[in-house]
Amino acid sequence: MTRTVRQAVALACALGLAGATVDSCADQLPLWEAGVGLAAIDFPDYRGSDQRTGYVLPLPFVVYRGDVF
Repeated sequence: MTRTVRQAVALACALGLAGATVDSCADQLPLWEAGVGLAAIDFPDYRGSDQRTGYVLPLPFVVYRGDVF
């Protein structure tokens, strides 16, 4: 894995663990919530290549907890 991909995976894991503590306070959740997730992919430049290319894709999300949108 390339250094960039390893950093992206480590950041995604850290953000995922930080979000786990929010679930314990279900009665205090906000009406609107926005965040960003990360996806990483790493593959060879061409079949049989020793060189690899890694990409990181940010995935924004919005959560609305109201009754009427």
